[in-house]
Amino acid sequence: MICKEIEKMIPSFLEDDLDTDDLREFMEHVERCNDCMEELSIQFLVTEGMARLESGSVFDLQNEWCRCYRIYRRSWREQH
Repeated sequence: MICKEIEKMIPSFLEDDLDTDDLREFMEHVERCNDCMEELSIQFLVTEGMARLESGSVFDLQNEWCRCYRIYRRSWREQH
């Protein structure tokens, strides 16, 4: 997959809405593409940050992003 296709899949990934094949391709690409990983982290931070601001919660988004991505990655690797 090319980066533009991956970038379009980021919202679906963040909503846990990718099928197994798309998730595999997405994760394989993001694991080796720094640009797409950066875009994924930016979209996560913006989406989660807006939700937290609206709810008034205190948060440390950078640490939360790292924790969430490790969970996604571990779960994906266990499936493959």
